Amino acid sequence: MSLSEELMRVPGVRGVEFRGPPERPRTVRVTIASGVDPEGVRRAVRAVLEGREPPTAARSEEVEVVAGEDELLESVAVEEGRDGIVVHAATSSGRRTSARAFDVPGAVDEAVARAVGALLGFVDPPPRLRAVDRRTLGGVELLEVVVEVLDGPRAGSCLVEVGRLYALGRAVWVALSCGPQTGGSSAGRSSTTRSRAGTGVGASTTAISSR
Repeated sequence: MSLSEELMRVPGVRGVEFRGPPERPRTVRVTIASGVDPEGVRRAVRAVLEGREPPTAARSEEVEVVAGEDELLESVAVEEGRDGIVVHAATSSGRRTSARAFDVPGAVDEAVARAVGALLGFVDPPPRLRAVDRRTLGGVELLEVVVEVLDGPRAGSCLVEVGRLYALGRAVWVALSCGPQTGGSSAGRSSTTRSRAGTGVGASTTAISSR
């Protein structure tokens, strides 16, 4: 079982973000739903990290509790018409963008990545999907992506709880929101989150940094 899969099994965890290689990260950030005890989750996450062989986390740590996302990916929609297929993406604040799906294999997925990327400022060049993987975790589906941008690849994943295309867009969203990797592997960060309708549900985040 991967580290992200183990951490997503911790009660109260809604998302996991890594800085550095996913199986040996320097920083682990877990997102929890509103009302969940952050210290309890922190202790559980530390137990998972320290229980792996070799232990994932170093001795020193930095814990930060911050508000959830100010803006969420609200929706991903596909429109089919006489002129072809267009993917529309919208945020919880009302911003919208679209990307045309060309007549090639995987075109809709690529258009989802471009539309979501445009919402986050990745336009020239747009993000490119390098890989999409789908698996089952704890009875639900997990969708993982690797997205190529100008500063290198970024990875993200999302539990599919609403629909595949929204989960794909959400995985791309969290991967691109992670920011570029600094001072380490070009693999950047990888993130896992639960797909949700994105109607502004409150969340808090506990960041656990190992040095």
